[in-house]
Amino acid sequence: TRHGPAITTEPTEKFEASLLDNDFVFAMPVMAWPDAAAKWLHRETRYGWPSKDLKEKLISDGCLVVAAPHHTSTWRVVEWRISFSRAERALAESLGDIPHQCYILLKVLVKNVLSPIKSITSYHLKTLLFWTCEKVPLDAWLNREEGLAQCFLLLMDEFIHAIANQSLPHYFFTENNLFSHIHPDFMADISKRISWLRRNVPQAIFDFDKQYVFSF
Repeated sequence: TRHGPAITTEPTEKFEASLLDNDFVFAMPVMAWPDAAAKWLHRETRYGWPSKDLKEKLISDGCLVVAAPHHTSTWRVVEWRISFSRAERALAESLGDIPHQCYILLKVLVKNVLSPIKSITSYHLKTLLFWTCEKVPLDAWLNREEGLAQCFLLLMDEFIHAIANQSLPHYFFTENNLFSHIHPDFMADISKRISWLRRNVPQAIFDFDKQYVFSF
């Protein structure tokens, strides 16, 4: 099944051991860093993440292009998109356990609270995590007793701020607003639901646990 640039394969009797659908995105490597994203290398970060060495390594690895147009493009049949998935994976791997846990918790709760609205994607939340990690010392994520709760709520606050301003800049192309294609009426509904989630995190966790029999 085609979903944008991805081909989704569903479990069959032949592959009954597979518990999840699999997405495959066909891409072409580009052994160069786009000029439009060159400013990322020199962008100052308050607490030194990501480091200059890590940035230089990721830039030397280049990027990918995938057959995926912008949501509002008039050239949807022929337009390709630059993908930084390899760089984003390396950035995620450079973080500790707590940022990963915050991201997963945010992802499952947001998906559950916003259902059936699908305007907010995992990519939005991953981008939000990267921006938030630039604003917080990585040491703040190391305290397992307090770090998870505090950093998760900080992530929620950053999310609410982005929704209120209807602005979430792309992590590498800051001129690209990832919310630009979402209709204001949808954004208003999303804002209400996410504000409820921020005030009722324990209730949202219990609701998710009850619905999916999943334990945190």
